[in-house]
Amino acid sequence: PSDVEVQIESDGGDLPELDESGALNIPTDDGGVIVQFPGAFSPASANEDHDQNLAEVLDEGQLGLIGDDLVRGIDQDEQDRSKYVNNRAKGIDLLALALESPRSDAGAGSSMEGMSSVRNPLLLEAVLRFQANARGELLPSGGPVKVKNDGFSGVQIDQDATLLERDMNAYLTVTATEYYPDTDKMLFSVGFGGCGFKKVYHCPLDRRPKSESVDAKDLIVPTNATHLRSASRITQQIQMDPNTVRRMQLLGVYRDVELTEPMSSPANAVDAKIAQVSGQAPSTTRPEDRDFTLYECYCNLDLPGFEDVGEDGEPTGLKLPYKVTIDKDTKQVFEIRRNWDA
Repeated sequence: PSDVEVQIESDGGDLPELDESGALNIPTDDGGVIVQFPGAFSPASANEDHDQNLAEVLDEGQLGLIGDDLVRGIDQDEQDRSKYVNNRAKGIDLLALALESPRSDAGAGSSMEGMSSVRNPLLLEAVLRFQANARGELLPSGGPVKVKNDGFSGVQIDQDATLLERDMNAYLTVTATEYYPDTDKMLFSVGFGGCGFKKVYHCPLDRRPKSESVDAKDLIVPTNATHLRSASRITQQIQMDPNTVRRMQLLGVYRDVELTEPMSSPANAVDAKIAQVSGQAPSTTRPEDRDFTLYECYCNLDLPGFEDVGEDGEPTGLKLPYKVTIDKDTKQVFEIRRNWDA
């Protein structure tokens, strides 16, 4: 084809220019220059939503392989930590919260009946004392946030720090009304189990940031992980009622697929012990009231069609971080989203 010459009429201002490196220099009205480097913009990258649900574009075969592989890995993580879960369930007995019926240890047919079972509430007292002290320090009535300026001093910076502290405290005490009771519950778990976890995210249902505690029994990690940042996968087990799952589908958070009736999955040892102490059944027998058991897994994947590529344009084989939500019973993938900044 023949060359095409394009003439652009100027209004007297400076025109964009290409420098020696191929970067586009675009003058602005205020005398500045916008530098656009080669490859920084393309129609494909502009039309692609970084936060899109990739489960919507992958085929069912690929999703089936991803769901099956992740669930098998998570089940193995659950088996590897089974002794820890059983030990924690036994620790609940040491809290002396259950009312135990009198029993006889003299053997069958013995006339010795009505022997009482007494447990020392020393552990419960220590845990409650820790919870009360921690709540007084971390959850004061005026708000938990304290802002200190360790950088450049100045009147404006100090005023900004004061405003930030006031606004954050107002948010956590007035808007996010669940923050205080949820954190208070977590402090009891810290005193009893020695660890507490917080999940901070933007809730699509409440349409605002939330900070929720995650119980250790619902946080599943491989046993070879020395730190959460180095874990090959981090999984949160979530109990979600069918109506909430449907709301998440209608909001576009989860893939809009047909939902099957939740199965009556057996509770772990900790859930069973908590139900026993509180006098409740481990799970409901009414199918309509059963919750879905979801796995929200933060893991590394090499997705077909979304591979990491090198400077030569070829896939590097490097796995990238994603957030994957799966139904435990059916292994149906509801959500796959990139877990890095755009």
